[in-house]
Amino acid sequence: KGQPLMYARDTTYELCKTPADYKACHDFFKAESEHPTRIKEGLQDHAYTFEKITSPTVKAVRDGKVIAVMATKTWRGCEDHIANPVHIAYDLKNHVPVMIRLIDTYENELRRLKVPHYKILAPSYKSSVRKIFELYKKAVVVSRSSDKRLNIYLVPVVS
Repeated sequence: KGQPLMYARDTTYELCKTPADYKACHDFFKAESEHPTRIKEGLQDHAYTFEKITSPTVKAVRDGKVIAVMATKTWRGCEDHIANPVHIAYDLKNHVPVMIRLIDTYENELRRLKVPHYKILAPSYKSSVRKIFELYKKAVVVSRSSDKRLNIYLVPVVS
């Protein structure tokens, strides 16, 4: 029997507005940081640490559970919107539809705020993520993390 199948069409994408929304995002990040897949991806040394996230932050919710988050973080001295952290649940069989809708919802809010572009830290080792940003979003790699695991993209917000 198992659990019922859940599909991308059963997912809602919500802007975080309340402290409870942000708490749900942090709870999701913390739970995912303990997932066994992190070891397969070589992330066992990257423990969850609470970092303040701000608006806009989008959460994807399916069957009452957060399954993905695209958050905004601010860094002192940087005026760009930084989409980080961004994570989709390891247990999803196909993350691509969720990722595309998460990005679209995030960008809709940036469009409303008249933000022309944003930066995002994205795994360089995930070909689907590279394709989404480089082909679908026409983003440009502006930097890489020192360990080469993350590409830092500049993503235009097209009107």
